[in-house]
Order: sequence, then C-alpha cells, then structure tokens
Amino acid sequence: MHILLVSATKKEIAPLIQKMQFEQQLISSRLYRYSYLNHSIDLLISGVGMMATSFWLGKIVSNGNYDFAINCGVAGSFSSDLMLGEVVNVTEDYLPECGAESSNGFLPLSAINLLDENDFPHTPLGIKSTYSFENPVLTSLKKVNGITVNTVHGTKSSIEKDRLHYHSIHGKEVMTESMEGAAFLYACIHEKIPCVQLRGISNFVEERNTEKWELTKAIDSVTAKVAELMNSYADEN
Repeated sequence: MHILLVSATKKEIAPLIQKMQFEQQLISSRLYRYSYLNHSIDLLISGVGMMATSFWLGKIVSNGNYDFAINCGVAGSFSSDLMLGEVVNVTEDYLPECGAESSNGFLPLSAINLLDENDFPHTPLGIKSTYSFENPVLTSLKKVNGITVNTVHGTKSSIEKDRLHYHSIHGKEVMTESMEGAAFLYACIHEKIPCVQLRGISNFVEERNTEKWELTKAIDSVTAKVAELMNSYADEN
C-alpha cells in the first residue's frame, strides 16, 4: 500500500520512524519516504496547528496517489472514561472557535449563513469521517468525538465554556482535543482518501499542569498501534 502518515511533530512519531527504512527526503524538513514491510510510506511532518497542517496536506494530497492516510499524534481528554496512554480513533471533529461572537453568545458559521452544502465535509456538526473499516485493529479502538483548536485549554473558565458550547450543538459531551485533527480529516475526505485519526491520550483537559501529562506513554502507545495497523495490511498490494 501507498500510505500517507501525518504527524505534527517528529517527536510524536519518533518510535515508529525507528522501525521504518528511510528511502529519500521529498520535501526538506516536511515530507520523507520510508518503506515498511511491503508498504511505501510518505511521512509528512506538518507542523503544529490547523494552518500548517492545511497547507502541507493541500499541497501533498492533491498530487499524491494514496491508498490510505493515518494521522498519528497525541490528544487531551475531557473525559475520565479515557485513560492516559489510551489510543482512540477520532471519527468526529469540530471547530469550536470558527464563528462569531455576539451579545447573545457564540454563533457558529451555520448560524450566520456562512456554511452550506457546498462546504462538505465541513457541516454544522463539524467533520465526520465517511469511512468505516472492518480492520480488527481499528474496530478494537474506541471511536470518539473531538474538537480542533488553535489554543489548547488550560483554565477552568475556557474549558467549561467550550464544554457547554459543544453540548449545545451536539447534545453530547466532547471527548478529546487536538490542534490538527479537523484539518487532516477535511483534506483527506475531500480527496477521497480513506483515513483515520489515531490519538494517544497524553493529558486530561484541566488547568494546565504539564507535570501530570504522560506524553511518552501516549506517543509509545499510538505509534505502536499505527505499526500494528500497518502490519495488518501487509498482505495487501
């Protein structure tokens, strides 16, 4: 398979890089080609945030011919139902900052007539994966919803505000947050590339205290799961 592997930083993908065979550098400091089993792997180090991820994915996927795309990274969890180091499949992503402020509260794009059917896969409920997989590695993971933000939460007031906002739109609790997930799903769904967003839970979304984070555990878990996923497809051309 020709696989596009996307990570915001090299740190989030480092244990997996050690398992793959380097072939060539395609774009300086951004896109690298590796081989792994019988797969050809293009590794994109997109940079942190929606802007960088959108630019580099738009540049690459419009010219690439990928069978599968995987977003590998870490995420914060709003829910105590998820454990630090657990790997989840984020299948729904929402942009809680994308809209307008008013005296009556936050107005999403759909409320100010700036979102319609031509903007698919961006909908009033965010971006939802259009792909389902029978793969046992993926079916063993929890499917969760998430938000993509420019500023990760770190105060009680902002956390509560966006919890309430998400619940008012979706009628359920938000589970995770990242800084790139929605951009990844948007680009891949637009280009009809089967895709999954796999995240290792590195921290709980609470008042910022990095001493309580488990980054190494989350990175080790998610990269091991991505390797397991690629192993499961090794017999496919």
